[in-house]
Amino acid sequence: MRKSDNSVTPEMNRIVSEILDEMDEINKANVKFKTEDQLNEFHSGWGQGIRNSYQLHRNKRLVEALGAEDADNASSMIIQECWRRLQSDENIQLVDTTINLTYVENEGYLEIGSEVEEFIRIEGIDLEFATKIGRILRAQVTPMEYFASWTVRSIDRRHATLKICRIEP
Repeated sequence: MRKSDNSVTPEMNRIVSEILDEMDEINKANVKFKTEDQLNEFHSGWGQGIRNSYQLHRNKRLVEALGAEDADNASSMIIQECWRRLQSDENIQLVDTTINLTYVENEGYLEIGSEVEEFIRIEGIDLEFATKIGRILRAQVTPMEYFASWTVRSIDRRHATLKICRIEP
């Protein structure tokens, strides 16, 4: 998506610098820790914001100056360049902690534990309530890792892994 000579245009430098200057650390981490293939996830939300903010659908001169074919391509190129710059930003690092959730259905309890064998047990709950707890935990973490669903470990055990990522300055 870059120009054929692999250079970044002055317009691209300006726009990417503006965007990164305005971006908070959590959003920077969210971009940095995506793979390049995952960047298309940003097309509808962030990409639309870029297209609107810089009026890329109306400003063909800017689109061409960015080395792009159209507004959609230009916003994708901007996102990719933001991602490239963030790859070398050593101030944004993550420390991962994995939380395991095990719901024992026939006994009605949920165990929430860490990788170091510490855990808490919540008794007297059903699967629906255990799932709500998982969703609440997910909402407390950055959007980099998601609690997706329970996986069945045995007839009466369901297991989920929640990866919590926190930013270390």
